[in-house]
Amino acid sequence: MIRVAIADDHQMFVDGVKALLSDEPGIVMIGEAETGKQVMDEYAAWNPDVLLMDINMPEMDGLEAMAELFKIDSNARVILLTMFKDHAFINRAMQEGAYGYVMKNAGREELVTAITRVSNGEKHFGEEALQAYLSQFSPAKKEKERQGPEHLLTKREMEILKLVAEALTSQEIADQLFISLHTVETHRKNIMSKLDLKNTAGLTRYAIQYGVVELD
Repeated sequence: MIRVAIADDHQMFVDGVKALLSDEPGIVMIGEAETGKQVMDEYAAWNPDVLLMDINMPEMDGLEAMAELFKIDSNARVILLTMFKDHAFINRAMQEGAYGYVMKNAGREELVTAITRVSNGEKHFGEEALQAYLSQFSPAKKEKERQGPEHLLTKREMEILKLVAEALTSQEIADQLFISLHTVETHRKNIMSKLDLKNTAGLTRYAIQYGVVELD
């Protein structure tokens, strides 16, 4: 039997995974935790063959917990089970020794495959995670990174990128620039499309990287 523990602060998700695997021959769930700190407290008692762990957890996130875990068990086999598909997270997971990286929207077949492979000492990075990882090496992505925002965005878009990175809401930006909320939202969508970014966190990192805003 493959002994599996899970760490995630969303109980409904934990219950869903347990139900998904309950009828799977050869796999048994032996423990669960809500935080990275709880993983550290319970891991020795569990002694799992595979640990499924979210990245975004309170007290200690999954990447931090994994790094600490390897200090006490260098052979720990961790699959990060997450919604984060930004290549920065995947890069760090690879660098720090994760055995697997699977998106939370994966189906039962992929999850079972990942658990089985990792329990056998193999690596398993899901298709969606691999695509996100490889996207950073695409010619289009590299060209955009080389050019910088001033060559890709209009003057108004640069203004809005700066204000987004300064943590202003769309309504606050609209008020400051004397334009409609709809116009701001349209500009934001265009900026993310041009820069191949998915969310506000990505816009903020980009703005800091290229000096559009500076850290205090």
